[in-house]
Amino acid sequence: MEFNPNKCEVFRIHSKQKPVIFPYKLHATTLRTTENAKYIAVTISSNLYWSSQTNTITNLTRPKTV
Repeated sequence: MEFNPNKCEVFRIHSKQKPVIFPYKLHATTLRTTENAKYIAVTISSNLYWSSQTNTITNLTRPKTV
């Protein structure tokens, strides 16, 4: 199996004010870093707060105005 580096992201879970940042590479391509990741319809943030998930659900349930 081969991974496509353009479809891969680095997701760091931490509780530090200044986490150690290390550039991850795949096939000589530096992977982009994300603060939020979606996994089985749950949005997880790197600081493990629920605000990202709450905002996602709130936006989905809000009535759409035409």
